[in-house]
Amino acid sequence: MWNTEKSYLHIGRKHDLKMKSITLFLLILLLGLPSLPAHAGNNYLILLDGRILETEERPVNRNGSMLVPMRTIFEALGASVSYDAGTKRITGQYGEVEIVMGLNAKEASRNGETLVMSQPPALIDDRVYVPIRFVSEALGAEVEWDAERQAVQVYSETVGLIQKDRLPVTDESGKSFILHSEGNLRLKWSHTGKYRY
Repeated sequence: MWNTEKSYLHIGRKHDLKMKSITLFLLILLLGLPSLPAHAGNNYLILLDGRILETEERPVNRNGSMLVPMRTIFEALGASVSYDAGTKRITGQYGEVEIVMGLNAKEASRNGETLVMSQPPALIDDRVYVPIRFVSEALGAEVEWDAERQAVQVYSETVGLIQKDRLPVTDESGKSFILHSEGNLRLKWSHTGKYRY
């Protein structure tokens, strides 16, 4: 005859042992994994002139603005950069172009001109992150967002060529406006009037 009491005890012990083994395995697995930063799961790309810009840390999307470690973008565009932890001041330099930003401050300056960022620089995982669009455009580069590839595209051929000249222009109706030149510019020029150029 089969002793049901012993069978239940035997099955119960096996089940308890199995549950303890699974729990111990999961605990070891969880403790053994390195801690991952909150932004580790993103798959954003940074493309510089069509090539993937390799970074030690992944870009972070903050309120629709892509932030990257400051050295990543400044140095990729050929600029130098420094951070003063005491004043929380970031200074980037490319030729005669100087960009100054403050940690968590939306106002920045380029060669003394005050500019406003949509997202300020931030300290993330003990690294200073800066908005890639702002830094790139402040240095003169062009930036586009590729939604399909989840990529920021930076075109560096215009770096250092920031609004150096302002040319007065009129449209066909004679209305005046200012044409901002950011580097090499080709104009179709025609002259009507008493002045010779």
